[in-house]
Parts: sequence; C-alpha cells; structure tokens
Amino acid sequence: MLTTVELLQRINEIDTSSSGYFGSFKVNFNHIEFLNKISLHTMFKIVDSNDGKITIIQDSGVESADYSKTSGFFDFHADGLQYENDTPSLVLFYCKNQGVQINHTAFFDTKHFETLIENDIDLLSKLSVVFVDRMGRERENSLLQNHKWTGDICLTLGDRAFLKPRNNLDKSKIPSLREISRISEKIFKTINDVTCHVHKWKNNDLIIFDNQKYLHSRVGMGIDKKRELIRICLDKC
Repeated sequence: MLTTVELLQRINEIDTSSSGYFGSFKVNFNHIEFLNKISLHTMFKIVDSNDGKITIIQDSGVESADYSKTSGFFDFHADGLQYENDTPSLVLFYCKNQGVQINHTAFFDTKHFETLIENDIDLLSKLSVVFVDRMGRERENSLLQNHKWTGDICLTLGDRAFLKPRNNLDKSKIPSLREISRISEKIFKTINDVTCHVHKWKNNDLIIFDNQKYLHSRVGMGIDKKRELIRICLDKC
C-alpha cells in the first residue's frame, strides 16, 4: 500500500505529453497531507470545486440537487463543467468507506468516439453541452474540446445537461432539432455498445484519471449512506 508521499511521486511521473492517463492504487491516503504537498512535490495544483479543495461524495439520505450527496444512477460525464470549457485535467477518487457495495463507478474511454468524431465533426463542432448546476445555473461548454496537454479533440458530456447550437454560430448554420437528436442517439449508442470498466470500490482504493479522455458514471442500485469517496480535481501548474 502506498503512502501519500509515494502517491505524490507517482503523480509527478505522469507523462503530460500524451493523454489518457488512468492509474489505480491502494493508498493509505491522508488528504490534508496531499493538499499541503501537491504543489510542492508535483507539477499539478488543486482546482477548487463548489465544495472547496475536496468534495465528499456520500449520500445525505435526503433528495438533493447535489449529485455527490446521492447514491442513485448518474450518467456519463466529465467533472468541472461549471468552469465552461476549462474542465480539470485530472480527477482523483479515493474510497474512504466502501459501504455495502451496491454502487460502483463506470469509466468510458472516449477513444471509442474517434469514428463518430471523424464522420460527424461538422455537426459536433456546432454544438454545446449545457450543464445545469445544483443552483439551476446553465454552464455552456463546447461539445468538442481540445485536450489541454496534447490538443487532441475530446468529446465531453454532462448528466443534468442538454445539447444546443453554439451561441456564436451564424444563423444559417444552426443544426435542426432532428440533426441534434440524431447525433445524441449516436453518442449514446457508442457508449452502450462498449464494455466499460466498472470499478467496485474497496477501502483505500484510489483512482486518478484523465478527466478529458475518460467519462465516468455512477452505477447506483440503491441508497448507501455509508459509502464515502473523496474527490479532488487537478490541473498543471
């Protein structure tokens, strides 16, 4: 099992000249030590969320617009859409309490979108994915974005979100509702046709992944108030 300092060493070895990083570890994780040392020991910095430097993902037991406080199904998405085209490069999940093992996390490698992007890039480039945050505010992001490290084209999604034409489009180029519906179906057919990696959390599991290249979802099968994950978002300094 890694120590927090050893984890920091592993993070500092991430090759940012390529995209698609995905690391899975067992860690005796001290989040206070991690927060204090991340910028001193690595090339990365913390990206604050709506909750601050860390987010506790645990069911509150009451209905909530904050998906981190619920256990139910949460469809594929990238974290940080509230930053509008500036999603964090890396996301870290740490399992503090595995709970009763009825809710897992699925990861979708967006390399499976490559053919879709190649065939439909003109339409995809005209669309935004609009994320609706917990306060009901709409946050518009380009559906296709360039990877921060490599410039690769990435397709991003949100759960509580919808597709719309980009605001700066010439009116003569706005896609029709039928076109938007068609591409939405193709996106989710691509996801449904792929066998995604489903991680069944155990205590001390830690996963850190490229937030632009991997979408993730919660496969929820019931309320689990004991399950507790810590989420931390990172970007290059």
